[in-house]
Amino acid sequence: MGRDFYDYLDEDKPAAESSIGSGTDKTLESTVMKLTTANVNALLWSTALPYICGFLLEGLAFIGDYNLVIYYPGFVGLFGMALAYPVEILMCKNITLGYGLATASAIQKALAKNKASLASSYLAHYILLSLLWSVLCTICLTPSTVPLLKFMDNYQGNERGMAYSRIVFSTQNFANIFTNSISQVLAVENRIALNFFRHLGSSFLFILFDYIIYFISSFYSAKIPELCQSSAIAYTLAHTVISVWILCVLFKKTAFDIPIKTSLDLKLKRFWPLKPKVIKTIIVGGLPPILFNSTIPATILVCNILVSRYYTSLETINASRLKFITYLRYNNLFMFINNGFNQAFITTCGFNLGLRNYGRVRQLIVASALWTLVLSAILGILMFIFYKSVAQLFYPVLTYHQTELEWKDTQRQYEETYEAVALASLGPIWMGLFMTVSSIAQLEDKFLVFVLLQISRIVVPIIFAISAGLLIQDNAKLLTSLPIGDGVAGMCCLTFLFYYLQKYKHLSLIEQSRKENEALEAQIANLDALND
Repeated sequence: MGRDFYDYLDEDKPAAESSIGSGTDKTLESTVMKLTTANVNALLWSTALPYICGFLLEGLAFIGDYNLVIYYPGFVGLFGMALAYPVEILMCKNITLGYGLATASAIQKALAKNKASLASSYLAHYILLSLLWSVLCTICLTPSTVPLLKFMDNYQGNERGMAYSRIVFSTQNFANIFTNSISQVLAVENRIALNFFRHLGSSFLFILFDYIIYFISSFYSAKIPELCQSSAIAYTLAHTVISVWILCVLFKKTAFDIPIKTSLDLKLKRFWPLKPKVIKTIIVGGLPPILFNSTIPATILVCNILVSRYYTSLETINASRLKFITYLRYNNLFMFINNGFNQAFITTCGFNLGLRNYGRVRQLIVASALWTLVLSAILGILMFIFYKSVAQLFYPVLTYHQTELEWKDTQRQYEETYEAVALASLGPIWMGLFMTVSSIAQLEDKFLVFVLLQISRIVVPIIFAISAGLLIQDNAKLLTSLPIGDGVAGMCCLTFLFYYLQKYKHLSLIEQSRKENEALEAQIANLDALND
């Protein structure tokens, strides 16, 4: 096998600095013991449940923001937000999130090799790279907001969403570095409670600030809430507050005045000198999750451009954009089970893979794939059957401050979104299985396998959307392309799933045989020593 780049990077450091100190030895030992010996199903559930609750809260917070937009500026606010939202996800969330996931994977491998110094260096380089991207995005993307949205809107001059976009493009990357993007890094050492409070705090503060800002701004001008900048300001404020708290936790190693035992030592000396191999590992390792998380927003972005150029009716264009933003918000909500289990799977599987506990890796793959498939199928089928009731459950009631004619128009627009809610419930059915296979490919650094999986998911919906937009135009059901793409990707990943199950079955047998041989050799050596 030879030495890998972890050994190469840390070879010039003294042993005391390269290994985990005595104060953190017990922390890592207890974490490894739990992740490698506990019952697989119990371990997966105990790790996933707080994340499931956290992602559920986050999804509900975005649904709450969606409803506040409907309540104050009305659906016209969503038309503009729908233009900017895919770009927001692609440029202001996915890049730093990809860096965070790659950093977490690298930290797991470093800790498995007992190299806390290198693991801390990865964390510091993640912060530097994320800050650099945030600065570049602010400098390059913010000034181009107007031409970008006009291009997406076929130069119709629609101003809705522009104020929202300027705030998002200039601030949201910075706000996400220490909140959403760092969550997997916090999960490396099984900081479940810390991650849960991060989810809880950011979701609660987002809705609180959102409501206060919309409520106050509605008194000054009807135009202010219509531009939806209140949502962008609320998100930035909420995540800034949580970012300050997470930074204090990382530097002071305390949360709620409770000391946190951690192997990661974030100090200023970790930020310099820069290590090219660490930077390369984070950037290259971040590409797979960036690609995975960009599939849906990229397809929605293409659909947004298609409807503005090939749809002939302004009413149809607005209805389509309303469906797009509705799909994104409800799909994010319905993915809470898959996202929670995937966080747990990456955390538990990463350690066992680093320790070459291949039999346990296979058990985790089976458990994660089955639980996510069964639970997301139950959830998806129920949501698809009762999609109207689900949509009506969340929508705000506006009858008491609307005329009868306005309320009829609102009801008609509500009905336009029902299809999006139903379709959003279908995608997550296959995504749990898909995410499990994608995660194991990422943990193994099998970039080509990961890319092939993502291509199967993104090519089908985009080709379908472009063909339908060109040929059918106003009658095209562009959103149908997204669950079709998820279904195709789910079927494709079954082949890789069976491959990984067989692979780790054989690897576990080889590893077991090796350990038995080592034990036998040790016994023979002991007998020889006694005879001498």
